[in-house]
Formats: sequence, C-alpha cells, structure tokens
Amino acid sequence: MSGIDMSGALAAKKAAGAQGLCASCDRCRARKTKCDGNRPCGNCASKYMKKHKLTSLVGVDPNLFECVYSPAKRRGPVPGKAGAARKASEVLAVQHEAQAQLSQLHPGQPFG
Repeated sequence: MSGIDMSGALAAKKAAGAQGLCASCDRCRARKTKCDGNRPCGNCASKYMKKHKLTSLVGVDPNLFECVYSPAKRRGPVPGKAGAARKASEVLAVQHEAQAQLSQLHPGQPFG
C-alpha cells in the first residue's frame, strides 16, 4: 500500500517539475524559512491562523491563504549573448586573415 502512495507522490513531483514551479512558496523564500511544499504550507497556515485567531483550519477555504508558488527563474546564460560573442570573435579572425592577405599582396602599404 505504501508503494501506491509513493507512486502518487512521485507523480505529483513530476507534475510540479513539468510546470517549473519553485520548491518553496514566495513567502518562505522571502523569509528564507523552510517550506514543506504543501498547499498551503505550514508557515502560511500558521500565519493565517494567528492573523485570524483560529485554533484549527477545518472548514477554511485553501484559496484564502497567501501561499503562492511562483514559476522557477530561468538560470544560465542569456540566449543569444554567447553566440554574439562567438560571432564577434569569428569576424575579428576573418578581418585579421584578410589584412594578412592584403599585406602579402601589397607589402609596402599599411592596412588596418
């Protein structure tokens, strides 16, 4: 029976990864606290309970909590920037080669 529970948990993790959501909610990330990943997470639930002076969350709509999971930020190089640097170096190499050929054809004249 635990195998069924584990496969359900793995499917939920894969679904969250496909959407690209962060592992912690925005509030936990801003406060740099541990987020349990539930909806709502424990920190947001306890904040809501303290704010509204509740002793339990039974019958409370989960949409009332301010527990939001934002999409993950894209990391790595900016697309197009690395290619532009490579292209610029290729252009410089071609210019240098052209200057070398011109200097061989016309040895007394400075080019570049």
